[in-house]
Amino acid sequence: MPLSSNSVIHYTKSLQSLKSIIRERKFHLAYCTDYIRESNNVETAQFEIAVPMVCFCDIPFTEVSKLTKEYGCYGIGLSKNWAMNNGLNPVLYFDSGSKVTRILNAIEYLSSSIRNYASEESVSHRSENLIEQYKGLLGYIKNYKNISSQVGKIPPDYIFYNEREWRYVPSQNDLNENDLDLLLQKEEYDNNKELYNNRAKKYSLTFEDDDITYIVVNKIDEIHNMLVFLNDIGIKTPKLCTKIISLEQIENDF
Repeated sequence: MPLSSNSVIHYTKSLQSLKSIIRERKFHLAYCTDYIRESNNVETAQFEIAVPMVCFCDIPFTEVSKLTKEYGCYGIGLSKNWAMNNGLNPVLYFDSGSKVTRILNAIEYLSSSIRNYASEESVSHRSENLIEQYKGLLGYIKNYKNISSQVGKIPPDYIFYNEREWRYVPSQNDLNENDLDLLLQKEEYDNNKELYNNRAKKYSLTFEDDDITYIVVNKIDEIHNMLVFLNDIGIKTPKLCTKIISLEQIENDF
């Protein structure tokens, strides 16, 4: 049995949200927060950030029920070729006590020092470009596991690594305007979430019907509902209709 799938799957909380994604053939960006710490003590956070993204996972259906409890019981799978052609990349996981995490925190400190204490005139174009590239890298970071105290609905010691997450994070070249911040400090984001997410929603990640590998619903009796919906919006591809599966089937048969 393979350790990874041939698809990347985006999970969402409701059937309505799933239908909206399929109807529009696109994912709207939204900000997500992440942190990097050098220990599991919540007081030793080095930096916490918010980044606009679309998240997917790369795990076989045999393990997926553990993930849907946190992220939703409805999903859409897209081919790995689609993922790679659109610039998605697996998340970079860091163990809190590793040397790599200490190096990353040191680079973040240096980058912040340059931004905060150097005048615009004294920062070279090369330095500015290095900072921008580093900010882009931060969009793909995640701790190996959760901190010891609960964060939101994520339980203590939850292992993020098991999600095998892939992300789409835009670069400056993907944007038509300069109104979207590609990296925010979490405190800044928390103070005005609605504003930032309204800006993010203007940008999207698109797909075609042929890119879809799976449509996941929660219950078996929702499969017919999805078939009717696909027909109503003009998707009559027989092959796509065979790709609808429910979590009930997955839990009983995989």
